[in-house]
Amino acid sequence: MIDIGVSLGKNKAVCGKVLISGAMAVRKHSAALEKKGAALLDSIGSDEKVLVLITRTYGIEDPILNMGIPEILLEKGYKVLTLSHLPAHDLDLTDEYPDLYWPFGQHIISGAKMVKNHPNLYAVYLTNHGCGPDTMLSHLFKKEMGDKPYLSIEVDEHFSKVGVITRIEAFLN
Repeated sequence: MIDIGVSLGKNKAVCGKVLISGAMAVRKHSAALEKKGAALLDSIGSDEKVLVLITRTYGIEDPILNMGIPEILLEKGYKVLTLSHLPAHDLDLTDEYPDLYWPFGQHIISGAKMVKNHPNLYAVYLTNHGCGPDTMLSHLFKKEMGDKPYLSIEVDEHFSKVGVITRIEAFLN
């Protein structure tokens, strides 16, 4: 990152300072999201179900990639968290998965572990196109979830929103 800044005509020291500032802003934002998630979990009843949307970070923000799933779940009356609301980055998977180098994959599998071990959390695992690392991750995710029910939705540009709604309703029922 510093080399890119220098190539754009900026001083190396300034680039380093800005890089550190950006990293601190990301940490602050992540801590705020986790705090918000902890507050929501503290507020739920013992029999209340909370849905956790597990996908890559950019899949949460992009309505094309997430097919409006967060809004659909909220409209159905459920509390919804994302993986960013949980301290999933704090889990170390290296002993169990020494070859899982992909950070998104590590985060997704950590999320599966957290959801499985919390009695009120249920996963909505969203993948896009089902190619590349998703083919492996979907198997690892299933293994981690064990007998706990979860909804897995794979979407691409040919997927129908009606099909998504039908699958969500079936899962919730």
